[in-house]
Amino acid sequence: MAFYRCGNCGMPFETTDDAVSVNCPRCGAYQILREVGDSREEPAKEAENMNANAPQIPAPVQEHPATGQFAPPFEEEREPAPGQPALTQIYRAPDKGMRMPQQTEQQESPAVRGFADNSGFKDRGFGDDGFPPVPPKKKKGKKWLLIGIIAGILVIALVVTGVIFAPKLFGKKQDKDNEEASAAVRISVSEFHAVGLKKDGTVVATAIKDETHDFGQCEVGEWSDVISVSAGYYHTVGLKKDGTVVATAVKDETHDDGQCKVESWKDITAVAAGQYHTVGLKKNGTVVAVGFNGDHQCDVSEWTDITAISAVGNVTVGLKEDGTVVATGENEAGQCEVSDWTDVTAIAAGQYHTVGLKKDGTVVSTKIGDDTGYYYGQCDVDDWTDIVAIASGSYHTVGLKKDGTVVSTQIGESSDYYYGQCDVESWTDITEIAAGVSNTIGLKKDGTVVSVGDNTYGQNEVSGWKLNDE
Repeated sequence: MAFYRCGNCGMPFETTDDAVSVNCPRCGAYQILREVGDSREEPAKEAENMNANAPQIPAPVQEHPATGQFAPPFEEEREPAPGQPALTQIYRAPDKGMRMPQQTEQQESPAVRGFADNSGFKDRGFGDDGFPPVPPKKKKGKKWLLIGIIAGILVIALVVTGVIFAPKLFGKKQDKDNEEASAAVRISVSEFHAVGLKKDGTVVATAIKDETHDFGQCEVGEWSDVISVSAGYYHTVGLKKDGTVVATAVKDETHDDGQCKVESWKDITAVAAGQYHTVGLKKNGTVVAVGFNGDHQCDVSEWTDITAISAVGNVTVGLKEDGTVVATGENEAGQCEVSDWTDVTAIAAGQYHTVGLKKDGTVVSTKIGDDTGYYYGQCDVDDWTDIVAIASGSYHTVGLKKDGTVVSTQIGESSDYYYGQCDVESWTDITEIAAGVSNTIGLKKDGTVVSVGDNTYGQNEVSGWKLNDE
């Protein structure tokens, strides 16, 4: 066997003595074989001369798979194998700009084979073949494929979660918003005055014509951030955004029973004003009340799970979460007989009767005995349908229908209490209704207000209101 080195890539190899030419087992360069001698300079020169005029088979080249770096030049003496001439191994770096030759697989034959033992290179960090070790390639494709699959699964999970839970989550929020909006009262009327809540949170009130009945209940011009209002006989209360309550001050001490002492209230969600008392619904479903309690109209401290309240005269009514109704106060005409009601969604207390709106859009009412002297047809609501809101006066009841029209019970024109308060059949585009002792007012979609009935004290002077203005 004879030892040779490739003149192109410097690969040391051995072949049989009778071999004349061969292709390099590494780079494939064709070359005429010459035995390598002792000289350190001669082998390189002879290899270059051999390949200068010989046909070359271009070696496939590529950058180092891991680093793209060139191998550094070095030379090293090796002990010859027994019976073989001395060999100087010289590994030369390619010229600047050249790339490392790619090692191609070649079948090993008895005639040509590369050195299997290049242990002298290992000390310098090179592999058995004399080249720097090649780190295994990172399988980026599989990594990114895995990341893509995981990302896709997460996206699908988010979409499915949104489809399943979004309607429930946002639906609940919407339902809550609707409940709060329905609880907000923008118009309210009593025997002597009416109040209206503007879109900007300020409040307007009618002017009382008869000064003898002006107890300060209309002094609401400086109120702000109000979200709901209620008109009592001698006072007015307003619920603010922050859950606190404001009230007018009663000028005449003879009509002041402490119904305006609400400055300490907090966490209130609804308010209702009676004749001499005020009621507030708290966030936790309990109820507070101040004012005259001669008929136990303020005995509400044990009420729980309340969602709506109504007050008038000396009566307080509460709607519970389960659709049942509770009431306390004066019961001379049976206005508190509501314990057997179910499926109720709204309540309205009148002077002598109470009405409830049911889930199916029908209306129920307490019954006034014929012998009481208080019955004027205000309880005749059994045939009403498609009702979405209700209001009770002293002698009449009104209902707002889905289509924005209004219905009312009827009082005989010959009655001493007939003031035309039931003449609402021509109303359209109504969004909210309120009933006083002997009058009715309605809020239209455009923010204007209409009214019918008794106007003795100016309580119907609402035609100039534009509650949608800011």
